[in-house]
Amino acid sequence: MTELQRSRATKPAALPGRKPGAGAGAWRTLALAAILAGAGTPASSQSRARAEPLAGPRVAGQSQVAQRLDAYLSRLARQGDLRGEVLVARGDSVVFHGRYALPGDRPAGRDERFAIASLTKTFTAAAILLLDRAGKLSLDDPVSRYVSGLPQGNEITIRMLLTHRSGLQNESTFPDFVRRLAEPMTLDQSIRRLAARPLGFAPGSRSSYSNSGYMVLASVIEQAGGTPYHDFLDSTLFRPLGMRQTEAAAAAAAAGRLAPGFLVGPGPRFAVPAPRIEFSHDVGSGSLSATVTDLYQWMRAAVDGTIVPARAHPFGWSSNRRLGMKTFEQIGNVPGYLAGMVWFERENLYVVFVNSVQSGVAFFHLPDDVAAIALGRPAEGAPFYQPAPLTRELAAAAVGHYRDSAGNTMSLVSRGADLFFQVPASQWPYGATYLTPVGDSTLLARSDDARLRLRAAGRVVTGFTWEQSGSATQWERVP
Repeated sequence: MTELQRSRATKPAALPGRKPGAGAGAWRTLALAAILAGAGTPASSQSRARAEPLAGPRVAGQSQVAQRLDAYLSRLARQGDLRGEVLVARGDSVVFHGRYALPGDRPAGRDERFAIASLTKTFTAAAILLLDRAGKLSLDDPVSRYVSGLPQGNEITIRMLLTHRSGLQNESTFPDFVRRLAEPMTLDQSIRRLAARPLGFAPGSRSSYSNSGYMVLASVIEQAGGTPYHDFLDSTLFRPLGMRQTEAAAAAAAAGRLAPGFLVGPGPRFAVPAPRIEFSHDVGSGSLSATVTDLYQWMRAAVDGTIVPARAHPFGWSSNRRLGMKTFEQIGNVPGYLAGMVWFERENLYVVFVNSVQSGVAFFHLPDDVAAIALGRPAEGAPFYQPAPLTRELAAAAVGHYRDSAGNTMSLVSRGADLFFQVPASQWPYGATYLTPVGDSTLLARSDDARLRLRAAGRVVTGFTWEQSGSATQWERVP
């Protein structure tokens, strides 16, 4: 899976990238019983309050805060950076829920599912913890006890897989990864592909983010749980929590329930359809789809320790700081989709969103800006702009190949008066990415939340400055 930068706390890349509450004890007992008995708990047995899907009006909430949130999010949608749903809550109380559309389109439907990318890992980790508690595995078991054929599988523990310390190579680095993205692939086939690759480092010696490790964990769940991965999640997590709109993204797509995915692009919609991908590639690491209300239910359960003590064992989650406050969160993306769950501990504030536009502007700014508005603060992050026409002459003059001081390469290409940037396929395999003109020689790379400022000598563009995450990189034209 291709990732944007995961948070502002991570070191920005120079090259544009593609980075206990009431009833908790009772719920814990029900979840364990479901594993030991091999059956799920019906949603009707739950006693928790539930955020229902938004019906009727596009926005729920009429307070001044709700109006400010709607104005902010509507502006993001108008410039092509948001098509989806956003929910804000204080504890059990939803204070805002809005649905948004791209220009000229209708808002997302109440039954539409959205691919949730790496948020899937939080469910995979929870399932492993449930199996551990039920005595069906131990976190310190070697993975070879459940999955055969992996290199040094007797030295890789389940805990190492959970913490990205296994040494398994990330499948997105495989040379044939791009070609195979549109081809169906079973979990067993994915595991065999991993088994044919040497480890990137000795198990346990260091940490390196790996979707592959969570794919192996999905296979462990199938072996220890005795049922297919998605069925296990449904019986032990989704149904007990009343998450009626969470399912495998591949199943949602086949049934016509998956929202169409988009990449940033030119007007009038300011987005273009994303390439088709097969979500069967990322079982365990990025294979689920959901709605914003279901994700809110899930995050409340994680924060409260309703099913598993996720904050005590935050596998699949991350801790961060936003707006000067500690957060518990997961944010992820796949081509055409973004999703995020962020809990601000001090304020007991939840910000949950699903978005079928893979926009760096939304990825980097929406969680902080929405939280700031909900707390009565100014939102100063997202770059709002008025597109400024780019002349064909300037677009043509900018076309060419460029290199920075580290030897990274990038090309600028034009289609009429529109300008695009293109990086090597190993970094972004989906072709050229649109640059939004916002000034005479300034363009916004909404895919990466960066600005590109052209430098010219006469009628010749000699280079440009790439500004991202507070740093600037100089790129010079090369033959």
